[in-house]
Amino acid sequence: MTKKGDGPAIVRRRNCDDEELMHILASLQIIEPENIVRLANKRNLTKFCKDVGRRLKAAYGHMKDCSLSSSQKMYANLIDGVESLYETICLNEPYKRKFEAHSSCFKKLYNELDNCDGPKDWVEDSNKTRLCKAYENIVDCYMIKTAMICGPEAADIFKKLLINVLRATVVTDCGLRTRATGGNIQTKPIMSERTYEMIYLIIIVILIVVLINVSGRSKKK
Repeated sequence: MTKKGDGPAIVRRRNCDDEELMHILASLQIIEPENIVRLANKRNLTKFCKDVGRRLKAAYGHMKDCSLSSSQKMYANLIDGVESLYETICLNEPYKRKFEAHSSCFKKLYNELDNCDGPKDWVEDSNKTRLCKAYENIVDCYMIKTAMICGPEAADIFKKLLINVLRATVVTDCGLRTRATGGNIQTKPIMSERTYEMIYLIIIVILIVVLINVSGRSKKK
């Protein structure tokens, strides 16, 4: 604590500790923004909400007593993304019920989404065009896989969670927005109409192949 002339005391806060911040992120099991959404895919939602709520309280308790350096802001952004996940899936009851209705299928998605990860440290890219392209590719990949495995309705529900988390984590404005209205989260279209057409076309092709195989087996009998 120091004084400037006869004025009030100026409190100089200590710098946040890198190791403590990394420990917090490790306890939350997050490295990149897209990892955050998958936290809710592999665990019982009630236990998940209780555990994450406790860890977030500890994280913000640590950060309020110290100053973040410019290089540590990314840590704080990732923690903000987890908070957005928590608020969306744990505190928004209408959305939580919709998510739980598809939770068994969302759990199957956990390992399927590995290939959707963006380039290493993509969120720190100073090139906005390249960063936003990685952002859009991640969203499209998640939505296509979710639609194929769990169906279009589940994909729409999952999309709202994904965009809320990315919006809280990624500082750069890539033009993707969500807003909460009366407990219902609304999202501007994320994928182009052509992307949606591709998803449905892929689903139709898969169904046709399945029907052909079933028909072939029936004829052999």
